Amino acid sequence: MQRQLAFLAVAVMSGLWVAACDEAPPEEQAAASAIRSAPEIEARAVDGFEALGGRILDLALIPNEQPFMSRGIAALDTGGFAVIDFAQVETQRVEGPRVGFLAAAPEFQLRGNLAPLVVAAGGALTSPQAWVFLAVDGALIDLPMDPIAPDGTLRAMCMERATEALIDLVVFTDSALERWQVSDRGGDRLAAERVETTPTSQSMVGCAVVNGVVVGVDASGATRPVGEPRWGFSDGADVAAIESSDGWWAIVARPAEPGASLIAPLREEVAVVFREGMNTPNTPAPTQLVASPANFGGSFSSGLLVAAQDDRVIAIELGGLMSDAKTALTDGS
Repeated sequence: MQRQLAFLAVAVMSGLWVAACDEAPPEEQAAASAIRSAPEIEARAVDGFEALGGRILDLALIPNEQPFMSRGIAALDTGGFAVIDFAQVETQRVEGPRVGFLAAAPEFQLRGNLAPLVVAAGGALTSPQAWVFLAVDGALIDLPMDPIAPDGTLRAMCMERATEALIDLVVFTDSALERWQVSDRGGDRLAAERVETTPTSQSMVGCAVVNGVVVGVDASGATRPVGEPRWGFSDGADVAAIESSDGWWAIVARPAEPGASLIAPLREEVAVVFREGMNTPNTPAPTQLVASPANFGGSFSSGLLVAAQDDRVIAIELGGLMSDAKTALTDGS
């Protein structure tokens, strides 16, 4: 019993628990698991963007086959969006509603043409809304879409997969996880169809899909895979998925400390501490994260991680960060 209590104390202090068995509830899994101290790496900002016009509620990335045309989009609590041009290191304010969740498909087949599509939900929207994104002038063009009307109040939305033909979305209500598909079937509006409903008692306020597994963040900050909680944190704020050469990683924003945690495919943790770069603001306690392995040009040819805190964001070179994380795990094994 004393050993279990010691293990539990370590788990509580670190914020992380790793399941010793799949059936036990989280508190027993934490008590039965020895939590080692995670190796720590630094994430140093390459570029930074300040005073975007409001507190950032969510982020999305839109890579382009011409890297200098790649963009980021931030949803602002004051309404509308900030479009981030990483090549020119500048931002542009775009009018729009107040939204809480963003999903972006870089190449969506719309009437036979490929165009970036953005879907937003939450905030002032009664149903998710879609826009075509024009990278040349940073414009978002409203696109009619069938209502995405879950059985209950929409609490969170994230993208599971995007192809040229389909966008697969995960939607959380208070009592269920629903999967929806958005497609262009040639009608007057985009089609939106619910394809699956899974009852769950885990109501989430944020989510990401990591290698087919939905990872959710609830209102208390508890962050864990839904339905199979083999690892988790008690102090998360957001979660993002990162595709790497050795599989899918999760990155969890942990504003209290250390800043974020990377979770490797084998559920090993690497602590990430954010540092300011030359003439860039720091976001030591980010509340929103988004990442892409795509080529964003310049310093971000091996991928991009964007971290947001309040009304500012920093851009971090993803390839180097992942290399540092893998080295830290190898050195610590």
